[in-house]
Amino acid sequence: MTKRDLFRIVLKVFGLYFLIVTLFQVIPWNITNLVINISFDLILVLLFSLFVCFGLTYLLIFKSDFIIGFLGLDKGFDDDKIILGNTDFETFLRYSIAIIGLWLIIDFLSEFILDILNEFKSKLSNVEVFDRKTDYFWIFAKVINIIFGWLLLTNNKAIAKFINK
Repeated sequence: MTKRDLFRIVLKVFGLYFLIVTLFQVIPWNITNLVINISFDLILVLLFSLFVCFGLTYLLIFKSDFIIGFLGLDKGFDDDKIILGNTDFETFLRYSIAIIGLWLIIDFLSEFILDILNEFKSKLSNVEVFDRKTDYFWIFAKVINIIFGWLLLTNNKAIAKFINK
């Protein structure tokens, strides 16, 4: 494996992570902001931010060689090879996708369980808690994140082949 391959893996994995964060955190937060306060200026800012997020994702995943060449990331090393055994690019990509899927499951499962427990406590409690409103939108977003993490974990081979094209 060469230094360029290593930087290519890192950029593509970061791009995949950035895509997941954009789809399942940035977009729901923006929808929440639009529901609270809708204005033309806010819509323009949100559309521009989504354009930038998806543009960066595209650059990181599909144009990683351009970024490596533009920034000169593979220059200045004494040796061009990295010896890591007989692992190839797709194997590293599969491991990275599996790690991202596990991270999504672990991160959002704990929050989801806490939200469900708090909801049960509030429904079964005899004492009414003022200003306690259930945010079903974020519970749904956490469920989607958990499902997407599970899909990343179970389908890492197909996703790695798609990214490796």
